[in-house]
Amino acid sequence: MSNPDYMTAEQVAELLKVDRSYILQQCRQGKVSGAWKINPANKNSPWMIPTSTAHEMATERERNTNAQ
Repeated sequence: MSNPDYMTAEQVAELLKVDRSYILQQCRQGKVSGAWKINPANKNSPWMIPTSTAHEMATERERNTNAQ
């Protein structure tokens, strides 16, 4: 499945250079704006994250890294 408007949690984790489990946890906790599951009834269903949100997360992470 490829949709330029959305990225999977795996793709976002790769973009941010973090572990996939961190992104999944953030999604489950409602901390990722616009994230949704393809099939909420299936716990193994992939999370879809708006590409714009993923890039905002990357920008914020870079800002935080540069500030340290």
